[in-house]
Amino acid sequence: MRILPLLIAALFSAQVPVAPDASQLYFVALLRPVHDHKPLSDGEAERIQTAHMANVQKMAGEGVLVAAGRMDDRTATISGIFILKVASHADAKRIADQDPTVVERRNNIDVHAWRGPAGIGDEYFCYAKEHPGENPHMAGHALCIFLRGPARQSAGSPNAHLEWIDRMRVQDKLAAAGPVEDDSKMASIAIFKVDSFGDADKLVREDPAVKSGELLPEMHLWWCADRVLPW
Repeated sequence: MRILPLLIAALFSAQVPVAPDASQLYFVALLRPVHDHKPLSDGEAERIQTAHMANVQKMAGEGVLVAAGRMDDRTATISGIFILKVASHADAKRIADQDPTVVERRNNIDVHAWRGPAGIGDEYFCYAKEHPGENPHMAGHALCIFLRGPARQSAGSPNAHLEWIDRMRVQDKLAAAGPVEDDSKMASIAIFKVDSFGDADKLVREDPAVKSGELLPEMHLWWCADRVLPW
């Protein structure tokens, strides 16, 4: 299923802040496709998609959804993402579970606490308020989910990873970054603003933690609306 605008980004561990910038705790709800679902007629697919988009607008209007976006996923492991600004993991799961694509068993919900940069979505919502009815301009971006690898953390590696993150920011290649703050295999998520998916993949391979095997990158193509990301 298709989703609306979004964001996201990455760091090595929850104990290491991405930068001196203000941060905010969000909950990232990954919409993961159910692969054994029944085929849909064109009419059924359109009905679910229309209801899904109406729910996206409803969540945004209520102030709980700060960003959302569809994934153009070659591996079909994620169909879209909600970024929710709510009080708890339970609240995020309850809200995300109400999406029509989940109710109709087209997607399952996988929720993670994520400490990202403050202000996600602020500029976009201000612009949308000043330009009612204007469709957002969408662009494809490389999104990297950093999974915890088998290699043990080596001395000094967190600092080397932070230096890599800082270098990406200075070079204006990183759109946002932050660690995943729950007990899972996911360490962080990162999104890049570079010319191609291949360029982002090359940058990720230069991360010292990736080179050492401490982090395993999982690359996705994500469609994001302009003005959503704060960096």
